[in-house]
Amino acid sequence: MIIVRTPLRVSLFGGGTDIDPYMTKFGGKVLSFSINKYIYLSIHPLVESQDVMLKYSINERVSKPKQIQHKVFRVVLEEYDLKGIDIAISSDIAAGTGLGSSSAFTVGLIHLVEEYLGKKPSKRYLANKACAVELDMLKEPIGIQDQFAAAFGGINIFEFNSQYDVAVQPIYPEEQMLKILSSNMLLVRVKGERSASALLLKQRSTMHQEEVIENLNSIKDLVDYGIEAWKTSAKELGKLLDKGWNSKKKLSSSISNKEIDLIYQKLIGAGFYGGKLLGAGGNGYLLMVGGEAVVAKTHLSKEYLTLTLNLDTNGSHVIYTS
Repeated sequence: MIIVRTPLRVSLFGGGTDIDPYMTKFGGKVLSFSINKYIYLSIHPLVESQDVMLKYSINERVSKPKQIQHKVFRVVLEEYDLKGIDIAISSDIAAGTGLGSSSAFTVGLIHLVEEYLGKKPSKRYLANKACAVELDMLKEPIGIQDQFAAAFGGINIFEFNSQYDVAVQPIYPEEQMLKILSSNMLLVRVKGERSASALLLKQRSTMHQEEVIENLNSIKDLVDYGIEAWKTSAKELGKLLDKGWNSKKKLSSSISNKEIDLIYQKLIGAGFYGGKLLGAGGNGYLLMVGGEAVVAKTHLSKEYLTLTLNLDTNGSHVIYTS
């Protein structure tokens, strides 16, 4: 048996600039970090059978990979031509909550299969391969930051010139940055369901508009300011997140809604400095930054479903093999 653990991520600044057509025309830039919330994938031989057994939200057992319903499982296992295997998936956080779980799953599955075949894939290979699966093979209208965050782990500035030209700049955090991450940041759940692909497809259709391009340029410019604000204080970081959130909401009316705006303003009124909704929009988690007292009080409150954060530095990696 082999078990691979792949982290979810929090995108601070630059989200949306990693999507075409903006990315290849103007260049994208994102500041994000991986968190200690994970997707786990395990694999072992299926005894006395050449079937493929999959266990996720449903169970599938098929004689050929092309018969698999789950599209990512299908295209990956078809390409590697794997049979006689049993794969199971579990996750710390539900899918569709803005933490990059879909791409983390793809990265983790590729990593799992490569390890099962005796290979030792690099982090860049995993990110590039996951992008190829999701964008080229499945034609998903998504960006490429999540695949890199899941594969590499840690804090990074990613610069995107194209799907195949990505510069990775690791940020080695100062003590102040880690303290802010663990004591001044809080994830607040906003319930509801949404399709990230549908929202991103809608956002992509407006990327030729001058106003949208200007907003994306300003969002991208916040990346360098963001890392300096993070090194300075929670208050400066929170203020900058608020500025970026207001710019992002201008990209599409589907990014936020009355419920999200109400919760956000209520949290600001409670003393948080600022924040943003993670992911494509519509629902998921609000990342809020505030003083230690308001973070602790909100986390202990029964009014909200919340998560505190810690950094993952490993990226996708094998945690067990037998």
